[in-house]
Amino acid sequence: MVKEFLKSYYSKKLVKDTENYKKQLVSLQNSIFDDISTVTISDVMGVEIDFGVLVNRYMQFYETFGYPEKDDNGEKYCHYELCNFVPGLGYLKILTDRLWSFFDVRDTSKSLCSLLSDINMRCEIGEYSVLDNQAANHYKKKFLCDLVGCYYDTLIKNKDFSVKKYTPLLDSYERYVNFEGYDRWYGDNKVYAPQFAEYIVPLMNELFKIAYGDEMEDTPVVLTKTFLKEADN
Repeated sequence: MVKEFLKSYYSKKLVKDTENYKKQLVSLQNSIFDDISTVTISDVMGVEIDFGVLVNRYMQFYETFGYPEKDDNGEKYCHYELCNFVPGLGYLKILTDRLWSFFDVRDTSKSLCSLLSDINMRCEIGEYSVLDNQAANHYKKKFLCDLVGCYYDTLIKNKDFSVKKYTPLLDSYERYVNFEGYDRWYGDNKVYAPQFAEYIVPLMNELFKIAYGDEMEDTPVVLTKTFLKEADN
């Protein structure tokens, strides 16, 4: 009885969350159509992340209350298929993906494409990690939006980038690591790092070198060892 009540409650909440996301998505689309100069790639990254949070909530719902059956043989859906069987979610995924067409980076930056591709995939299947700590989720989103924005403006749009701009980005990343860092394998090393670290570090290295120029030697190595600390065996 209690489980059915909770299922009904969270089901209605998900519907409301989905409607709210749809309004947010439409609002950004309208801004692009009205005057694209008012929209940044950071705005699109933020909407992508919010979609990932929404899909993660659906995953948590079905992990708790069970996935529906996909055929008469009793086989059930899984979180990889959320955008296939949840009504309207697949359509929102298509609309969200279309936003990136206004900031096409496919032929300009392999490093940025790798990050965006993994975030996009994790958001689609519910694997964009969401913590119970709202501050942690805020800092994660802020950092990813700031990083993508800074990298896009600097490496692709050729805008000036300095230590003054790099410092708050570094501070934002450190908060992200403090909240979401965990032990994981990075190549052959066990490291302490947050989600998407393998894509974030190369981007941070590039921005670091631009900000500091020739003032520091072996920048990528120093930065990598700062953020990806090898654990004791």
